Amino acid sequence: MTRPTRTDDARASIFGRLMLTMLLCGFIEETLSFSVQTRTASCRSRGGQQVEFFSDPRRSSAVSATHGLEDVETEAGKSSFGSFDYMAHWYPVVWAQDLMPLKPTKVTLFDVDYVVAKLSDQEVVALVDACPHKGASLSEGRVTASNFIQCAYHGWSFNGTDGNCVEIPQVVASIGLTATNDGKVNKQQTMDAMMGGDRACSTAIPTMISAEGMVWLFPGGNLEKALLAPPPPTVPESLSKGYIVTTSIRDFPVDYSLLLENILDADHGVFAHGLGGFDFYSATRDTPQRITEEFPHNGKGWKLTSRVDAVEKLLKYDKNQRAKQNNKETPKKNTKEEKTKISTVTFTAPSHVMMGRRDADTDETSFITTFWVCPVGTGRSRFMSATLVKAPFRIIPRWLSHIFLNNFVDQDTYLLATQQKYVLSAERTALKERENDKDASTKKLNLRKKLFAYRSPAERVQARLGTFLDETLSRAPNRASTLLELNLIDTPPREIVLDREQQHLKICPDSQQVVKNCKITKHLSVAVSLILGVTKLWLSFWVPKSSVLVNHFHKWVTPNRLGWTVGLCGIAFWLAQKIQREFYFKYTEALRDRDLKNIPKLWLDK
Repeated sequence: MTRPTRTDDARASIFGRLMLTMLLCGFIEETLSFSVQTRTASCRSRGGQQVEFFSDPRRSSAVSATHGLEDVETEAGKSSFGSFDYMAHWYPVVWAQDLMPLKPTKVTLFDVDYVVAKLSDQEVVALVDACPHKGASLSEGRVTASNFIQCAYHGWSFNGTDGNCVEIPQVVASIGLTATNDGKVNKQQTMDAMMGGDRACSTAIPTMISAEGMVWLFPGGNLEKALLAPPPPTVPESLSKGYIVTTSIRDFPVDYSLLLENILDADHGVFAHGLGGFDFYSATRDTPQRITEEFPHNGKGWKLTSRVDAVEKLLKYDKNQRAKQNNKETPKKNTKEEKTKISTVTFTAPSHVMMGRRDADTDETSFITTFWVCPVGTGRSRFMSATLVKAPFRIIPRWLSHIFLNNFVDQDTYLLATQQKYVLSAERTALKERENDKDASTKKLNLRKKLFAYRSPAERVQARLGTFLDETLSRAPNRASTLLELNLIDTPPREIVLDREQQHLKICPDSQQVVKNCKITKHLSVAVSLILGVTKLWLSFWVPKSSVLVNHFHKWVTPNRLGWTVGLCGIAFWLAQKIQREFYFKYTEALRDRDLKNIPKLWLDK
């Protein structure tokens, strides 16, 4: 049995550029190091604590029979997340380019709805999505000519910057009927009558657009508090010239915590996605990962960075096993490639992940994949990603990258949905137990270390992220109350979990335009074929051939040309149908089974 061809580091980079937001290299998600014996050192970094630790390959073998990573005690493991406050951070909610100008749009964060409106390319405002009059959604309304958000129910209008009510039509009309003798209305009287105190005002939410084009909300208070909070993390390459940025967005019926753990898990890529490129981010005893942990902004933030040689690990072992099986010489190690690239992954709490393979000496890269995970609510999340490719021009359109991405994430999203009921049920049970425990505040939850069996050398980040989630999720806004109400009995069917129309198409104008164009193309293809065919038959049998127009028609629309035209229309119809199909539910059990059959091509069955 011969070993299937597998791309090396250079070829994977080229393929990643061609696929762009397929996120091959980006989804090649992160992983971190393994060890029993770790070395720690502390220093001050940007106003916070930094802890450094790495695997010791000489001692790692002693751990293989234990619980592994969760048993390792390090100084980092003793670091506290007690000061981490979810409400003291900015959150990504939508790409600015996906907001229609002057159209109110609903976004959700921690199970609270907000209305966002883009007034200009660089100005976005947000309010709580409930009119103070009777609670109707402001996102169902419109933006007025004066850039105020108007409720569609009774016409109340609000200033999106400060939330003040600027007009109540019924009050204005009432005061207008009792105008002064000179016909003028007392404006101050009108305003006082309208306002009637703070109850007539909405709640404004601080907003901003980052350099990457992401809209961020700050749910923890007014602008003064927002300015004191840690700023949204940035992608340094997004500020550099020469990088082409392609963005994507999709909603999932999967909890924010599970989606984060999935993104930071390099081990699943070979099996769930059938992509060897994930292996560049994994780790072994011989190729351990170096991890740096920081608590910047005076302990308010948390940042975790992993670096590892971008070489094959699992696939290298598999390659050797195949060679032994076929009595062939073990492939030689390419030492040059091992020293060229460093796979780097950075997680900045609470929502940002960035990864790429960087030059070991210059730290430069030509391809970056970055992710933003918005905690929409318990059991729900919004996934946004971007690829930054160093290229002179855009290689593929954004909508095509969405097709690649949807096919990619469908491969493991349903697995997360099956996992969710067990993890959230365990979290709910733990929360109930803590409610009856007087000493709960002094005890660590350690939910994931009890629930998961960490064994892989690449799961050190998983274990550390699990500690962060266990110690902080109970303090996330509305987490406890919504978790108690959530239905965790059955996993929804695939058609719901992987519904691309609801999760992507309805929130992405670019994809909506493509689907619209596909429908037009299909209609035109059918119309052109029918018109030409019917006209040809009609003129051939029922209209005298002496007519000049008829002769010209027959001259230009010959049977051969008609056949080609109908054939091209058929191809156009088929392509349009195929592209349109990509934006609706697609990943059936049959496609899953097809992907499962490809696993032995990367990992030999035992």
